[in-house]
Amino acid sequence: MNVNFSYTFIKTQLMNLLILNSKNINLFIYIISAITLTMFLLYVDEGLNNFTWMTDPLNWVSFLIYASGIVAGQLFFENILLKNYKRQGKVLMSLFGGLLTGAFFIFLFLLLFAFIIQLF
Repeated sequence: MNVNFSYTFIKTQLMNLLILNSKNINLFIYIISAITLTMFLLYVDEGLNNFTWMTDPLNWVSFLIYASGIVAGQLFFENILLKNYKRQGKVLMSLFGGLLTGAFFIFLFLLLFAFIIQLF
């Protein structure tokens, strides 16, 4: 069996599995960047510099909130703010601009959550 054939076969199967187009690739990039950033932030949280946070199920809830907020910010930045931008660099601008927008979304969510908690 030729190594090049197996690589081509695997690549073809992955492409068929993911049905790669520009929207799916962008979403994949946004999800990976959000997960990576959130993992890093939770790694350095409270100066522990380890992954012991993974043992607590409630920390996974905060992980999902932070990661989904960042992805939402990136998608908002790409689909709303840069809707008519046709030049190169849209994904890169959405990555970094979306991180800031996502941080703002997370802040608003936490503020709303704290407000609702105080009502009860």
